[in-house]
Amino acid sequence: MIHGNTCITGHNYKNRNLFARIRELEIGETFYIVSKDGRKITYEVKSKTTGVDPNDTSCIEQDNDGIRKVTLITCDPRRNHKIYS
Repeated sequence: MIHGNTCITGHNYKNRNLFARIRELEIGETFYIVSKDGRKITYEVKSKTTGVDPNDTSCIEQDNDGIRKVTLITCDPRRNHKIYS
C-alpha cells in the first residue's frame, strides 16, 4: 500500500472534463481512483477549501503521518479561485 499525498490537478470548464462536478462533492462522501492494474482505491472527502492563495502549497505536503491521501486541485470558474479537496 502506498502512503503519502498524491496531488491531481485539472481544469474545471463547462461540464466537459474530470473536475466538472467537483463542487458537488460533500464532506464524508467517497470517490474512487482506479489504479493501472485495476485496483479501485476509495477516498473520503475530509475537507474542501476555496479561495486559496496560489502561493500556499501546504495542501500538497507529504508529512501526513503515513496516511494515504489524495488532493484534488482545480479552479472554480464562478469565483476564479482554486478548490482543494
